[in-house]
Amino acid sequence: MAQGEFTKEEAQETMDAFLEIMKALSKKNQAELFGHANDIVLFLEAAKEAAPPEGK
Repeated sequence: MAQGEFTKEEAQETMDAFLEIMKALSKKNQAELFGHANDIVLFLEAAKEAAPPEGK
C-alpha cells in the first residue's frame, strides 16, 4: 500500500484479516471489542467505497 492511497482491494484484504482476528478471539473478548470492531468495519466499508481500484 502506497502512503496516502488505499485501494478497494487493500480495503477488502484488511477487512478479511480483521474478521479473521475477531473470529480467533474468545467470545468474551469479542464482546468486549464489539463497539470498536463495529467502528473499524464501518470505516473499512467506507474506505472501500471511496477508494480507487488497484492500478489507477
